[in-house]
Amino acid sequence: MMLVSVFSSLLQQTANNIANYVLSWLTPFWITLYMTFAIIPPVLIIYTKRNLIGTPELNAKYHSFVRFDYPHWSYWKMPILNILTLFPVRIFIATSIKVFYILIVQIAVIGSKSDEPLAKWRVGIMALVRFFLSRPHFLMCGIASIKKVVPKVDYSKYLGPEWTATYNKSGIQVANHTSWLDIVACMFLDCPSFVAKFEISRIPVIA
Repeated sequence: MMLVSVFSSLLQQTANNIANYVLSWLTPFWITLYMTFAIIPPVLIIYTKRNLIGTPELNAKYHSFVRFDYPHWSYWKMPILNILTLFPVRIFIATSIKVFYILIVQIAVIGSKSDEPLAKWRVGIMALVRFFLSRPHFLMCGIASIKKVVPKVDYSKYLGPEWTATYNKSGIQVANHTSWLDIVACMFLDCPSFVAKFEISRIPVIA
């Protein structure tokens, strides 16, 4: 009975400490900052995307790279949803995860030569880190689960009647980049090597 009482008291004290800590953040400054990051970014994104929809001709030609849901985004529903789902907190954590991963990669490539393949232990470190960091990044972006679906394709028309689909060799994944999450999805599911144009190597941090 005494053990139950001690445990109950400890649990109540922990709950009070957590509540006091949360309440300590409810100041005018943090509330204003929270509301600003919950409202302004989605409004700017909606406005920008609605003005970059493109012409019907281009949308028809590059259909796979076009998003048609921008006109349905609401200027008031999305900010309210962001407020209720702690968007500013989640985006801060997601960004911190990305920055942490970039730092690990920078450390892992110290001493390597750009014109030579990376050593297996370097690649292993980066693959391990990005695999374990991808899951919390997805959660912060509102994605609870993700799975890989292999499409059924038939290229016998172009490659001959003897052609059969195989997935036991190296392949190329081409993302349409409607968001940054396709990159994280590839990292989580396959841990691939990324190909980029040479000019990107001149961009600090990102390269």
